Amino acid sequence: MLKKGILVLFVCIILSSFSISAKQSNDNVFQTSDVLLSPLGDYLDCTGPTSVNIQCNSEYSGDTSNGVNNGSIYICWNYVLSGPEVVHYFTLNDTSDVSIYLTQGDYRLDLILLSDCYTDNCVPNGGGDSSIIAEGLPPGQYYLVVDGRENYSGPYTITIYCNPATPTPVPPIPTTNYIGGTILLILISILIAILSFKLSKQN
Repeated sequence: MLKKGILVLFVCIILSSFSISAKQSNDNVFQTSDVLLSPLGDYLDCTGPTSVNIQCNSEYSGDTSNGVNNGSIYICWNYVLSGPEVVHYFTLNDTSDVSIYLTQGDYRLDLILLSDCYTDNCVPNGGGDSSIIAEGLPPGQYYLVVDGRENYSGPYTITIYCNPATPTPVPPIPTTNYIGGTILLILISILIAILSFKLSKQN
């Protein structure tokens, strides 16, 4: 009985150790459901001394070492960005297609484009490791975040282009061809009627 009790105790200790180890391992894995269950994301510092006003069709160089770490999980991105971030803001006066490029910087730096200062309010296709292409953004203020994985911080250069959105072309209504085709159809019908009448008279 004593040996059996020691064996059961030994098995329980092993299972408990495995459970703790698995939990610690899973703590480092980003689960999308963790964000979806939260009604609000992290609030970023969009108006403080570390935020930067940038202009469309320009280049800007900075360093995330001067930033703060207020946001780590963005709903539009698969990586946990645990390094400090720098928030850049710009304004669109018209509906525009926006292209943003990380032209210089470590591979651990990523780009996030938000419609406000919460990490769960990305624009469509608002996450990228080296570029973001966002089409048809309505007028308003937007926030571009440069953030780092693996607690990384360092220098970077970004370039942003804003162009008026190209409207979807509407095919013209072929009024001339339609009228011409209608007239031709009427003339053919009249000709057929005349021929039919002459043939009936001959018979």
